Amino acid sequence: MKILHTIMKTIKTMDDLIWDNIGPIRTLFVIHNDISYKVFLPLIKNTLNDKHFNMALTLEKEGCFNFSDDEENQFLKRNHFIPTKKAIMKKWHFIFFSDNSYLYFYRHATHVSMQHGYAFSNSNIIGQNVSSIPYAIKMIQPEHFSLVFLNSVSLIKHLTFKDREQKKFLVTGMPQSDILFNNLPLDQKYNILEGYNLDKNNKTLVIYSHWQEDSFLNNIHPDDLEKLFKVFPQYNFIVNGHNLLWKNHDGSDRNNLLFY
Repeated sequence: MKILHTIMKTIKTMDDLIWDNIGPIRTLFVIHNDISYKVFLPLIKNTLNDKHFNMALTLEKEGCFNFSDDEENQFLKRNHFIPTKKAIMKKWHFIFFSDNSYLYFYRHATHVSMQHGYAFSNSNIIGQNVSSIPYAIKMIQPEHFSLVFLNSVSLIKHLTFKDREQKKFLVTGMPQSDILFNNLPLDQKYNILEGYNLDKNNKTLVIYSHWQEDSFLNNIHPDDLEKLFKVFPQYNFIVNGHNLLWKNHDGSDRNNLLFY
């Protein structure tokens, strides 16, 4: 077994020496579900327009996601989607994950963890259980992740010593928020604000919330939100909640006063 391990390690090293210096940067996005896809989409669009990248999409498991019928999604499916069984055999430089993954990739690559929600913050609720470690940190602890994109500076203090030693961390914010805040031409940003019927001359604040029982939007009355908006008329407010705030996991409606 030791000899076999040495041989495989040597083959992978030679594989790296060849492919790490040839061609564009090969990037794979592993789609876990609809939320995962939406998290990746801003990055996918950027890599499409950058000749330095060769980008592909695959699924965590068959049936976990379906591309919608619009032109953009069908273009991505036709030109960039590859089956999972093929993806795990190919050589990639970077593989992006939004959730824990059970896939095994046979060739070396940098595995990148991205949080799939805006509003994990410091929540320590996992399902019905309370943990001493925030949910967002639990999500990045699998050993195959070597590079982690965090959406909040506040999470850094919760990193374990082992995580700090074994992984690289970057506080990046959330790509999905960029259309509201960052590096967007003013005319496009104004069009987005006008679509929400908001004043383009005001600063914009976005309130995010996860779906668990201790989350912000599960613990505030609509009247209190309305009062907040009236106290600060100089700001635009956008409330962006997790879809499980109004839908249960089984698809049935969830009783939440904010969405009825």
